Amino acid sequence: GYTQKRSFEDGVVRLEFGLEPTDRSMAVQLAREQRAEAHSVRRLLAPGSVAVIGVGRAPGGVGRSVLGNIRDAGYAGPLYAVNNAFPDGCDEVDGVPAHRSVREIEGPVDVAVVAVPADVVPEVVAECGEHGVQGLVVLSAGYAESGPEGRERQRALVRQARAYGMRIIGPNAFGVINTAEEVRLNASLAPEMPRPGRIGMFAQSGAIGIALLSRLHRRGGGVTGVTGVSTFVSSGNRADVSGNDLLQYWFDDPDTDVVLMYLESIGNPRKFTRLARRTAAAKPLVVVQGAGSAPQGHAVRATRLPHATVSALLRQAGVIRVDTITELVDAGLLLARQPLPGGPRVTILGNSESLGILTYDRCLAEGLRPSRPLDLTTGATAADFHRALAHALADDTCDAVVVTAIPAIGEGSPDDAELAEALRSAAAAVPGKPVLVVHVELGGLAEALSAATSTAPKAGAPVLPPVPVPDGAAGEDGPRLIP
Repeated sequence: GYTQKRSFEDGVVRLEFGLEPTDRSMAVQLAREQRAEAHSVRRLLAPGSVAVIGVGRAPGGVGRSVLGNIRDAGYAGPLYAVNNAFPDGCDEVDGVPAHRSVREIEGPVDVAVVAVPADVVPEVVAECGEHGVQGLVVLSAGYAESGPEGRERQRALVRQARAYGMRIIGPNAFGVINTAEEVRLNASLAPEMPRPGRIGMFAQSGAIGIALLSRLHRRGGGVTGVTGVSTFVSSGNRADVSGNDLLQYWFDDPDTDVVLMYLESIGNPRKFTRLARRTAAAKPLVVVQGAGSAPQGHAVRATRLPHATVSALLRQAGVIRVDTITELVDAGLLLARQPLPGGPRVTILGNSESLGILTYDRCLAEGLRPSRPLDLTTGATAADFHRALAHALADDTCDAVVVTAIPAIGEGSPDDAELAEALRSAAAAVPGKPVLVVHVELGGLAEALSAATSTAPKAGAPVLPPVPVPDGAAGEDGPRLIP
């Protein structure tokens, strides 16, 4: 990336180039950094073989549970159970080859999942390093989250792992998941593999990771889902691998279209902003920033920038910032399934006057240009919804549509499946405009709409984020505009 000058005189080759960084040299440097960090994360998320160290001899316990989760997910590579307390002659545990030490494994081990007491971890790390293990997922607790002594133990862990060239997710981690068909890795405490999809998820907290997976499952990424998870990482104390590393990986990951992140702290705002800006230019990046101070276990000191300043940095980087886990999941599902609107003009229609007014006010607050809500009344049929949505989507002055729906009661009222199909068919006819359905979560409309659409990411199918709304709707014969 530097401008060079070469000359040859009297048998001497003279080479000159400036030491000041250039735009080209910086681009080369950053591209090299991205490839190296993405490759190191890829080795953790798509390992060729896995050993779980600390598998109990009896059912139960963290190690035995994770071993079962990996096996039940259908992991494609060799899997090993390791515990130095296995008795002589113990050749397998739950159908998985068993060994007393990583050293006894004949083949290579790419990733070791460590679930032993913290005071035993250094011995395990040494065995893994000598065997050529490339990365560690450390579930063990008792590190920086437990106080000064644990913090020093955590620093020693990182130094020891780096001496062998290994990267660490954790300690005190919830684990990692990769749903790719050729991998199918659930090296986590989640008892079930999430539905495969196009959403990459990162959480520093195990509890928040559980909440993210659970909400995605219920709101559309589970058994009735619109889309699901590509990869998931819960980094715990993030002593080594952090959100920045995952951004490097997801930037050019062909299996991930949307990135969702829950950040309790940002250790390096300048680098995070740089990586977030680049990632957000390639695919949507949605972030929830936890309030207050960082958890005690985090190795990197949190930025002392005010919350409003960090929010402004994220906005300038093109990051979509939301306030809650519910909004994070809803935004992820919407972005993974819907096309981007061509402008700020929003058409609102539905069978609830109250929901229509709330939606109208919220659109104005967000700087959009909503039309006056069209009230189809509580007597609206599925055909009424279909005609209204089709008409709105055909209007050149409409960039997006929000459909509001409350359960209808009475003879001739559409059931959930009928209404879902009416909305799906109308949206499918004009796949270039996003359609969002807001509904009172009674009955099975969410499930019916999910079932009525394909799980493959494509434009045109309505997405439903169930939200709590007040009761009340106007009831008149025929549709009317709400003044």
